[in-house]
Amino acid sequence: WEGRWVLCPLRLERENGVGLTFADAVAAASREHRIISTALTGRDGTVKEYINADDWAVNIVLGLQCVEGGEIADKWPTNEVREVRKLLEANEALRVHSEFLDALNIGRLVIRSYSLSQMTEANYQVVEISAVSDEDYEIFSTDYEQPKK
Repeated sequence: WEGRWVLCPLRLERENGVGLTFADAVAAASREHRIISTALTGRDGTVKEYINADDWAVNIVLGLQCVEGGEIADKWPTNEVREVRKLLEANEALRVHSEFLDALNIGRLVIRSYSLSQMTEANYQVVEISAVSDEDYEIFSTDYEQPKK
């Protein structure tokens, strides 16, 4: 394995299927549980009540390079940055696919923020993305009854 990169490709796409696949992407995910701690008089410690699991916080680092004719070019990746920006500025949840995120059952993300710092030493640009997981929910209520006729 010496000198070899093992990367996990990542795809981000809009609901209409338009998206981008990144060969150079690294994701990190963390999740907290909502717990209510209640102190009891005369007892040390607290009683913990599990409420639910919070959304996943997902951070992704993308590495962009200029590609021309299927080959990496010795140019700063202007078009690649523009395409990523267009995708990240969509006002909708994005579908995401990577082996890593699939293992955590993360299939949709809402982008909270993204950042870039100009890199002038190479034909490479890093984009850092901060997002949270998003799931479809169906909420049903049994509190409402049909009016009696």
